[in-house]
Amino acid sequence: MLPRSMLKEKFLQLDYIGILVLVGGTVCILLGVSWGGNAFTWSDSHVAGCLVGGFVLLGLFILIERRVKDPVIDPSLFRNHTVLAITAAEFFYGADLIGLMYYVPQFFQLVFDDTATLSGVGLLPMMLGLGIGNPIAAFITSKYKVSLANAQVGAALQVLASGLMARWNAHTSRAEAIVLLVILGMGQGAAMSGLLLTAQVATTPDLVGIVTGLAIFAQAVGDIFGVALFAAVYINKLRSSLSGLALSSAQIEEILQDVQSIRRSYSPESRTQIVNAYAISMRNGWWLMFACAGALLLLTFLAKQHKFQTELST
Repeated sequence: MLPRSMLKEKFLQLDYIGILVLVGGTVCILLGVSWGGNAFTWSDSHVAGCLVGGFVLLGLFILIERRVKDPVIDPSLFRNHTVLAITAAEFFYGADLIGLMYYVPQFFQLVFDDTATLSGVGLLPMMLGLGIGNPIAAFITSKYKVSLANAQVGAALQVLASGLMARWNAHTSRAEAIVLLVILGMGQGAAMSGLLLTAQVATTPDLVGIVTGLAIFAQAVGDIFGVALFAAVYINKLRSSLSGLALSSAQIEEILQDVQSIRRSYSPESRTQIVNAYAISMRNGWWLMFACAGALLLLTFLAKQHKFQTELST
């Protein structure tokens, strides 16, 4: 255990400025994406200011990390194209994973008339797929000493499933939804294992902890952006679609805030029209998830495959 004096010295050497700038830049971009098209128009100064300020802060963060004594992220990682590619891939992986996890249950509530609890249970096929894909990826890594192939195959499965989900509408069957969620989960499980291991083996042992933290942070940020971006492209379309159904502003706000109100407050004919508007509007979100999966797949091919046996023996 380190002496108290050494712990104090390490604590004082932390890159507080870099941490604040990184968090500030991320929050600014997230606010801009969340506000755009909802609280403010995309051209509003609040949205534009947040987005521009966020990217400026992230650029400043990179400059800070090159000059401080004990950086949050070692500057050498900015020159490692595999680490950069996997970090970006983790962002899109997180966006696709949580974006779908968050909105698939809402689709089930609308189309299949599930309760909030039952719609959550509807995600079990995805969890089953994750439980299948992850062990298979581990077996392939153990047997063939490679990990990037898992990430590439997993990303391809996510592209396939996300692309087919863009076909979903008010008449989609539950059987089709279950099959696609199993395929999606298998891809997510394989990619989850492959991405992190590829990043870890692409750097020196002393930087494995930093790379792991960077990958997890990128995925966590992607999680938030996935939900926010899905809402941005989906709610904007939905609001305009509902306006065309001769609904009042109060009714539209009630529907947007509580999906279950559709079943108890409207006639069967009105419910059908509202559900159709929801299903069509959600296609924008499904296409966004497909784009995230496509970006994930492309980035995996920009990384370098490393043989674990070679790296470990070195």
